[in-house]
Amino acid sequence: MATSNTTVMPLQPPGTDANDWTITAPGTVAGPWQEELAGMARLSIEIRFTYGSAGATCRVCVQSSLDGGNTAYDLLIADFTTAAGVILATMVPVQGVAQAADMSDGGTLYAGGNALAGIKAVPLGDRLRAKIISTGQYANTVVSIRTMAA
Repeated sequence: MATSNTTVMPLQPPGTDANDWTITAPGTVAGPWQEELAGMARLSIEIRFTYGSAGATCRVCVQSSLDGGNTAYDLLIADFTTAAGVILATMVPVQGVAQAADMSDGGTLYAGGNALAGIKAVPLGDRLRAKIISTGQYANTVVSIRTMAA
């Protein structure tokens, strides 16, 4: 059964009703799963990085899962540093691709922060969440992540 949720939804930080992530101390934080998305035929993502000051690197991972959230894998990784930026993407399931993707949790297999090249067959899964990995001490920096599944 395809999802009927075509509303724009935020991927929220953990433990809050806030729609945006305030980046301050370095570290790795994963948000709660946005569930009930089985049957996604398309996923649109907007990541907006509003830079304040200081900091070093901020990696934003949009993740999915096929096993109830026990194992996360990356759908999209966006790297930011000390400048504002916006990433827009639309993902659709790819048919007939022989090469599988190696999409590790948090982009740990991406040497030097470089994403895998080319189109990869990545399942959209039945849930989404965001994971943010930051280094350096940011101030007045906000990440906004919006998704729309159809």
